[in-house]
Amino acid sequence: MSTPTVPLHRALAPSLGIAASFTLLHLGMVLAGLVAAVVSAGVAFLVLPRHVFSGGMDMMSTSDADYTRWDHIRPFLPGALGFLSGSVLADLPTPSVVWPFYFVSVTGVILWSFAAEGRRAAAIGRRRARRALEQTSLEDATTTRLDAADAHRELLKGLAELGAVDGIRARMWRLAGHLDREVPGVHEEVRALQQVGVVGVSTVDAGADISRHLVEITPVGVRVLEELRNR
Repeated sequence: MSTPTVPLHRALAPSLGIAASFTLLHLGMVLAGLVAAVVSAGVAFLVLPRHVFSGGMDMMSTSDADYTRWDHIRPFLPGALGFLSGSVLADLPTPSVVWPFYFVSVTGVILWSFAAEGRRAAAIGRRRARRALEQTSLEDATTTRLDAADAHRELLKGLAELGAVDGIRARMWRLAGHLDREVPGVHEEVRALQQVGVVGVSTVDAGADISRHLVEITPVGVRVLEELRNR
């Protein structure tokens, strides 16, 4: 499973809207640009997945090892570069034929930023996984845990792709959506893995709503997955 966090076919319409807004603003059509921005926001609310607006992830703590300097800057670059490049073009004697290419280019950059979101989360999870391997040993990968992990590989892979590792936790609804499955079935698998210590679950603010449970791969779970790959 390597699907991006935001499916590109759902990100296309908002990306087109943002590009249209930038283009119109730089062409001096301020009112039309603002209308395009408002319409884009409405379309985004309708078509983008729930987690874009409500997250579905929880990070209990952060450290300098979680984020590189590039990680802090990268989320803002697509929009900033797209808008600033348009400002430069607007100040130059730019032929009108250039603006359609600008529109297409900005659309592509915004789409790329949506696709990159999932890769950033997974990268942070991989960094935490490397630290977890330093804290655990081969003895933690018992036969019981290995068998449980083997039976639920897809779920564990989904957690890893979301970066839900050792203190970074995913809501059950977010995990189920990522796996394209229903919450109750995912919940049963999570319980099986929790019983052997491969995943951790927090229900602190969930009440009776299992979709709000927070799930993470534990350091022991990271070790188990590593040994499972080496089998």
